[in-house]
Amino acid sequence: MTLRNTLDGKDIKTVKPPDDQAQIFAIQHSLLRHPMSVGETRSVTEFVPLVNRYSTKTLTATGQETLASGDSAIIISVKDSKSSEWNVETLYWMLADGTIAKYTEPLMGRETVLVTREEATSPNASFEVDLALDSLVSVAGEHAKLDSAERAVYRIQLDTFEPAQIFSQDDQQKLISSQDHAAILTVNRTTSSPATPSDQPTAEDLVSSPLIQCDGTHVVALAEAVAGGTQRDTLETARLLEKYIFKSLEKSEFTQVFDSAETVAVQKKGDCSEHAVLLAAACRARKIPARIVIGLIYSPERQGFLYHMWNEVWVTDRWVALDATLGRGGIGAGHLRFRASNLASETAYGLISPVLRIMGRLQIEVDQSE
Repeated sequence: MTLRNTLDGKDIKTVKPPDDQAQIFAIQHSLLRHPMSVGETRSVTEFVPLVNRYSTKTLTATGQETLASGDSAIIISVKDSKSSEWNVETLYWMLADGTIAKYTEPLMGRETVLVTREEATSPNASFEVDLALDSLVSVAGEHAKLDSAERAVYRIQLDTFEPAQIFSQDDQQKLISSQDHAAILTVNRTTSSPATPSDQPTAEDLVSSPLIQCDGTHVVALAEAVAGGTQRDTLETARLLEKYIFKSLEKSEFTQVFDSAETVAVQKKGDCSEHAVLLAAACRARKIPARIVIGLIYSPERQGFLYHMWNEVWVTDRWVALDATLGRGGIGAGHLRFRASNLASETAYGLISPVLRIMGRLQIEVDQSE
């Protein structure tokens, strides 16, 4: 079996499994072939589409429970054998014949239950999904000027996870953890120190990739039209591109994770993710290392923090943040950074994993801003 990951009809990556049993539903197949007993442990390798990789899971039959249907089920704990940001325990309820009657995914806040074919194929009420609005973290009080602040201090509280597992730390953003999954987060508008040796640009911050096609026809044309001709310094060029994308793209809600940069350059619309991939591609087309940043941004209209994407570009000796959804030539202390990525090999869904982990679990209080 060979799995192909595609985008716009083109292959991104072809993945071969480590063995014939490693499939997308390898756990379910394993349990159907050989149901587990309480106290038993086994390992199963499966393909995880969200992160585009194979993962070895440890299955442990921890106990027994009677379901609402009256059936007796074995409770099976499933964990990734390696430490990762996706390593959150999933629980399965297995019937005597190995059929999964129910399973829960705490990371997604989702429970799946076995139903009849008629129930599964009956019409559902339609609804729209907006990742940004669904991830809203409400904040008491009005802080309209928070994103133009030079410095802000936040009190962070997370359920289950430590804040240090989610929020990045550097010269611009510092975290002091305390007990019970709480921390003080201090965010500065700009960084005052050069980047560390481990955070220097790599070759992948400059080249084309499936989502950031800096060699795409329309991306190159945009970069040349906006920032070509007159000799400019790196930051001026990047800011010109940021401002142009801010003005030229029609804004939309966050209804899908990504369109690729070339698609955005043609369609000229999108949410923060489309603004970010296009700015990254346009900067790379002008030989400026650029990457995507994910995190939260304060929204005065919503009086809270929303999931957001922006960019960092390499200028002389440090990464400088830009946000093409704002077009201000920089960001303020209302941007809370989770992590950065050049999107060279990871999937779009893998990039949003920190957001999935904090949805419904994060509390933020603004302590002070300057």
